[in-house]
Parts: sequence; C-alpha cells; structure tokens
Amino acid sequence: AAAAAAAAAAAAAAAAAAAAAAAGRAKFARGGSGAMAPRLLSVLALAVAFLAQPAAPQGIKSVSEIEECPRGFYSTGGYRQHQCIACARGRYNPTAGLVATSCALRCPAGKYGDTLGAKTEEDCKLCPPGVYGSQEGLVDPACTAPCPDGTYSEEWGLTASSQCTTCATSYRGWQCKHDIIPRKGYFDSTTAELLTDPS
Repeated sequence: AAAAAAAAAAAAAAAAAAAAAAAGRAKFARGGSGAMAPRLLSVLALAVAFLAQPAAPQGIKSVSEIEECPRGFYSTGGYRQHQCIACARGRYNPTAGLVATSCALRCPAGKYGDTLGAKTEEDCKLCPPGVYGSQEGLVDPACTAPCPDGTYSEEWGLTASSQCTTCATSYRGWQCKHDIIPRKGYFDSTTAELLTDPS
C-alpha cells in the first residue's frame, strides 16, 4: 500500500512538472518574456527532491515512523519493523533493537518455552512434577525425560534425574513408577497395572 501511494504521488508530481513545462512552452510560443523559466525549474527541482526521498518499508506509513524491533524479537539486517522476527520457542530476548541471526538466550535447565516471542526468563515455564529438564532451550512440557522407573517427583523445575525421589514399597508390595506419586496411585510391580486404591 505504501509503495502504491508513493508511485501515485510520483506520477502526480511528474504530471505537474509536465503541465508546467507545457505552459511554459505555450507562453514562449506567444512571445512571452521568459519569466516562466525560473518557475519551471522550481517545479522540476521539487519533483526531483520528492522522487529522491527514501521509500518507507512495507506496512509503515512514513520513514519517520520506523521503529526498532521490540523485546522478544530480533532483526537480521536493521531496524525495519516488517523485518522483525519473533524469538523461537525455548529462547527469549529482553532487549529492544536486537540485530542478530537469532535470540541467543535460552530457557535454563529445569524450564521450557513453548511460545514465540518470549521477552524474559520469566516467560519460560518450570518443568512440571514427574519430569526433569537437564538441557537449556527446551520447548515442551515433557522436558528432557520423566523420572526413572522406581522414582517420582512432586517438585517443579527439576534439572536432573538424581533429584527424583525413590519410591517406597508399600506393605502390600505395590511400587510406584515414573511420575506416579505413591499416596495417589500405585503400580502393580508384576503387571504394571495402575491401581488408584491399593487396598
């Protein structure tokens, strides 16, 4: 739309210049004094100056409205708003005007980022109970992996499998596995059938 408007304005300026030139020629043909020549040069100078103005980027009304990319975004080659790219999942950018090939900051271990355009580490989410996240830049709530067989976790944001708690075997011999909390559910150690009530 901006390019079309600029083209239309340029065409209008060219038409005005042509009309002025025609008027000047007509005056000269009638034996005028030549007073039209300076005025014609002024019109042509204005037309050239208009055409020399830098074009505003697509989606921006004028050059004066150009802004730097906001937080959570980056640009690979400058400040044009339509070139801003959202940070990928698992990454964030707290600084406006970032010019880079990507958002370098990653969600830390124990957290994941499942949305685009994160601005700060606070936008990253803690790995939920029952799983742990040992890597940076995770993008899924499953994080790295579930707690190993025979362990569980009620805590958020674990960063290693060693932080999972070893399950205690109940008096009936039931044993918890993965992220099943003993007091809420048990696995039959022989059939792996989930029992909500071990009685």
